[in-house]
Amino acid sequence: METFDFYMDCKVTCWERTRFSIKANSYEEAKSIILSWEDKDVNSHIGMDENVIYCDYELNPETVEGLSPAENDNNPTMEIYGRDDELFYHNMLDEQ
Repeated sequence: METFDFYMDCKVTCWERTRFSIKANSYEEAKSIILSWEDKDVNSHIGMDENVIYCDYELNPETVEGLSPAENDNNPTMEIYGRDDELFYHNMLDEQ
């Protein structure tokens, strides 16, 4: 008997954590720097601002939640692929 390889892609939501440091004269000043960013997204400032120091990044696997097609603008959120990256199933087929 042979074995055949496949893979499944799923769209999910989860929380990610980026650890970073801010060079400042005080903790309050460091907080003020963060709050002054229009987008409040540290990823926009790492490498662009010498006072922002990247530490590490991780995904929190306990927060992973699957999405339904309805939560994804009626687009598939699960796809199964076979040989040569052949897409042969997605969960929108279940809606038909």
